[in-house]
Amino acid sequence: MGVDQFLQDASRYEDLALSVPWLSKLRDKYPKWGTSLLWVHDKSLSDKALQNFAADMHALGKDALVNEVRQVQSQVAVLNVSYGRLVVGPARSAYDFVALRVSHGPP
Repeated sequence: MGVDQFLQDASRYEDLALSVPWLSKLRDKYPKWGTSLLWVHDKSLSDKALQNFAADMHALGKDALVNEVRQVQSQVAVLNVSYGRLVVGPARSAYDFVALRVSHGPP
C-alpha cells in the first residue's frame, strides 16, 4: 500500500482509536504522552505483531480472543501510547475487545 492509500485510510483508524472513551480522555488529559498508529505494509496489526499478541493473550489465558482478532486483523489499530502498545478492535463486535495492552509496562 502506498503512502497515498494509507493517508486516504488513516482517518478510519483514527476514528477507531478515538471511539474508545477512556483512551480519548487519557489523550486529552496527557497530550504530551503522544499517541501514534503503528503501520506495517498494508495494515496496523502486522503478522509479526499478531504473533506477539497471540503469545501475550496465551499468557493471560485468552487464546480464544486471538482467533477473533485474526478474523478482523485488517480492521485493527495498534497504537503506541506513552506507556505501551494497545490493540483497538472494531467496537460493537461480538468480542468487543476494544483496547488491550500488548506490550508490558505500567498500566
